[in-house]
Amino acid sequence: MKKQSLINLAVLTSIWLIVAGCSDVAEYVVGEDDLKPTELHVFRPALPVKLVWSRQLNAVSDRYENRLDPVEIDGVIYLAEPEGRIVAHNAENGRMLWEILLETGVTGGVGKAKGAILLGTEDAEVIAMDLKDGHIKWTAKVSSEIMAPPKMKDDLAIIYSVDGVVTAINSVSGKRVWVSHNAVPSLSLYGTSVPLIAGEMVITGHANGKLVALDIHSGKKIWETTIAVPRGRSELARIVDLDSGMTLLNGVIYVASYQGQLAAVDQKSGQINWVRELSSYQDIEIADSHIYIIDIKSRIWALDIQSGATLWRQDKLKGRFVTSPVVQNEYVIVGDFDGYVHWLSREDGHVLARQNLELANTAAYSSGHVYLDDDSEVGDIDFKVISGILARPLVVDNMVYVSDKGGVLAAYRVGEGSR
Repeated sequence: MKKQSLINLAVLTSIWLIVAGCSDVAEYVVGEDDLKPTELHVFRPALPVKLVWSRQLNAVSDRYENRLDPVEIDGVIYLAEPEGRIVAHNAENGRMLWEILLETGVTGGVGKAKGAILLGTEDAEVIAMDLKDGHIKWTAKVSSEIMAPPKMKDDLAIIYSVDGVVTAINSVSGKRVWVSHNAVPSLSLYGTSVPLIAGEMVITGHANGKLVALDIHSGKKIWETTIAVPRGRSELARIVDLDSGMTLLNGVIYVASYQGQLAAVDQKSGQINWVRELSSYQDIEIADSHIYIIDIKSRIWALDIQSGATLWRQDKLKGRFVTSPVVQNEYVIVGDFDGYVHWLSREDGHVLARQNLELANTAAYSSGHVYLDDDSEVGDIDFKVISGILARPLVVDNMVYVSDKGGVLAAYRVGEGSR
């Protein structure tokens, strides 16, 4: 398989296209306006946001092909890096607890399991690592590269590979339980949606625009629903991947497609309750009666959960390739391609505060050195700042954790002082 880059998405968000059997590489440009980020202007913050701690995790690397979100388990932040370095940090003060360097690159992670974290690799392996010290508990081979974090239900780990295969693995032994095969179009976004566990079902979104429900114990198909129908003459115009992170609330699944629409789908039957035109590949966030979603132009939307009607739209971050949104209290938080973190009002979407993640770790870059922790020096490097944020911010209680492509991990708190 050869990768074909979708220039306005791949360059800044590292979403790639797979072209089966194609030897030449072409670039697809949606339009000049889509490539021009909105300029940020100086404003007076209406919300006090303070840096609590920050760490430089690794030497800066250009290799960052996909989004690897941090997770929190029992007061510890676990983060995977593309080169295969896995780190665990104390969530309160940022102190490094352990680090492990794998012999393969990580493309899917981090998933939570019983007493372990789960990772997917570019070598089509699932790796379970112990929470306390990072030692490998088991590995399991699947059909192809894993681009989404494994999801857990009891002792089952659900793995979704880029070839459309869904695999259930026993999370204790690492043995395969069942496999479900799904067709993949000749051209699709390089990535997959994260499997959604809905009761006794596994819900997966596919590159052909279909949403599929499987029995979690057997892998048998329960229902299949078409969310988006390919349109257009070219293969590029017909891309309708369901790559967004789905959300389940009160028996309804909310899912969006690329070059398609946002849909509310009944969990039991697969029947579509409502749809609206909106193209997205980002995760969906729901709070109270609002849906928060980012479209492909990085406009931020708040929608009514009952009908999909627009409540507000924020265009001031258009073209800045913002991350999936996350809600904390009365705020919507996103990061962008230039290393900025933005706090927006949930009420009307106006920007309340902004932080520069690059500045959060200035000390770690001092004298051209990079530090793994407070006093662990790696050595001189050819200094280069890579500040873009792809990973979704992580909210834990009153803290927000943000990581960028350059290896910075920072913790912020609203309304309180820093360390």
